[in-house]
Amino acid sequence: MNELSLSKEQLRDALLVTGYEVLDYIPERVIPPVIVIGMRSPYVSPDTLGNGWLMNLELLAIASNATNDFATERVDEMIQSILQNIPAYCRIVSVQNPQSMSVNNAEYLGVGILVELSIEI
Repeated sequence: MNELSLSKEQLRDALLVTGYEVLDYIPERVIPPVIVIGMRSPYVSPDTLGNGWLMNLELLAIASNATNDFATERVDEMIQSILQNIPAYCRIVSVQNPQSMSVNNAEYLGVGILVELSIEI
């Protein structure tokens, strides 16, 4: 397995302690609540410290297919759980506004959490 795929797999395994299903690919069908590890641009960039690389990812925390009080509270719970359990080699860049998002032609309430992984290739 290559280093990029292995890094996403390790992040997925680390986030399983949140209690949510964690996928390192975009599924054909989303069943919330779920955390989907997606790529963002630039996907890989040089790390300014040493010879490493930064892998830029977005954690899509998809709470529910409804936009109600329950779904909003679940988004907040998912954010908190991810922030508490993010591994040391992963840096949180930002947490976006919770919003309605479309995944494979279906609407969900969720949030994007932008992260950087420090990796070596």
